[in-house]
Amino acid sequence: LAAPQVGLPIRMFVAEIMVKNKFLCLMNPTIDSFDGIETGYEGCLSLPGIQAQISRPASIVVSGITPNEIKETYELTGLEARIVQHEMDHLEGRIFIERMKADEYEILIKNLKKVLEIEKNIEKQDDDADETQVSEK
Repeated sequence: LAAPQVGLPIRMFVAEIMVKNKFLCLMNPTIDSFDGIETGYEGCLSLPGIQAQISRPASIVVSGITPNEIKETYELTGLEARIVQHEMDHLEGRIFIERMKADEYEILIKNLKKVLEIEKNIEKQDDDADETQVSEK
């Protein structure tokens, strides 16, 4: 979870990655190096129910300041590297769907617009039904 997701204007994230028997929490993190490419599914608390295939570096070296004010560096691979990169995107104001292939992104946006239109129509029907019930009384 990145601080901006909960309204905090700081560059910090907490991830469920056990490092030294603790969750990984870094302030002002940087990715110092990366290697390889790996594609995998991602989802996000900010977009519940949406998942997409996203390509990211397979391994990274990340550094930052811990809550104990110590600068630490970690070499991460696989899912752990993906999680940290995902959280760091939030620190940059990005969400994972912005990393989708262009054609897949366009399809997602088109489908989301359809869902929103359906929800809008349902709300209008509910409002109309409420008005009808009030006028009948």
